[in-house]
Amino acid sequence: MQYARLVDYMMQLEGTSSRNKMVEILAALFAEAEGDEIDEIVYLCQGRVVPAFVTLEFGVGESLTAEGIVKAT
Repeated sequence: MQYARLVDYMMQLEGTSSRNKMVEILAALFAEAEGDEIDEIVYLCQGRVVPAFVTLEFGVGESLTAEGIVKAT
């Protein structure tokens, strides 16, 4: 799935407060996604990039992150 398409689904989710509508959007998202993409999509929906039991460190401090944001904007 292309990232832009995933973003479209995430924006639809963000734009609704109806739980039933959210289920419909997620069902359509999972139906369109490839089998090997679903676990990553689930983690992103939970606000994660890996499962909770996996420790992930990017090794980037606050100052370096701030500097990157400044340069990007």
